Amino acid sequence: MLPDANELTNLQASTIDGVIHSLDRILLWAKKHNNRIGYFPALYRRVTIRVKEGIEKGEFDDGPRMERLDIQFANRYLEALEQYAQGKECTESWKRTFIVAQRRMPIVLQHLMLGMNAHINLDLGISAQQTVIGQPIESIQADFYRINDLLISMIRDVKQDLGKIWPFLRILDLFVGKGGVYLATMGLKVSRGFAWNTTKNFAESPPEEYEDRVTRTDQTVAKIAENILIPGYLLSIVILFIRIGEIGSVARIISRLQ
Repeated sequence: MLPDANELTNLQASTIDGVIHSLDRILLWAKKHNNRIGYFPALYRRVTIRVKEGIEKGEFDDGPRMERLDIQFANRYLEALEQYAQGKECTESWKRTFIVAQRRMPIVLQHLMLGMNAHINLDLGISAQQTVIGQPIESIQADFYRINDLLISMIRDVKQDLGKIWPFLRILDLFVGKGGVYLATMGLKVSRGFAWNTTKNFAESPPEEYEDRVTRTDQTVAKIAENILIPGYLLSIVILFIRIGEIGSVARIISRLQ
């Protein structure tokens, strides 16, 4: 169980504003306990606000449907965190993400990518499929991809913010050309195709096979987390230098990510 786990109960929401409120509660808890679990919801809060703005501006093909998807999507993360906080079982991909959040070594971008891995590669497919039950799954594909594009743009913004605090983050520019954002954007582009295929697979699954498919997908996504944590010899060395440059408290980093 996490400390003060009672502060992380009743997190699931019925509106986008409710999602934002729950994320605010998580961030308050994470800052209080200096816990890296707060990194992902800090980014996710920005994404949720951006999605809300996009719905209000008519940027999606179907605004009301996108709102339903956003709420259902968020609730999968909120439920997983609440389960983990209470010492209960949650999906393996989220469990690994939460466990790694207790470690000092991964850099901030790795923590963010672990959260997005679980949320996009598992949660998004399930949520999209459940949002369009009774409709052709292809009807949501365009809006599905727009969410990934929003995440990519958010990662770019976050990388710029962190680079102002930790100059070592810019070392990646010397190795991969686009800096730390390279890892995240490439990972998200790969995730977009993976997540969409997952969505179609869920939509095509007979009811009696659905839960088994969710479990098998969860196991695959959990394995992807290993590649995020250990991206290869060269990048692991660069990540080590970046980690050395990440000074300041976890609470301060969370505030910077918001």
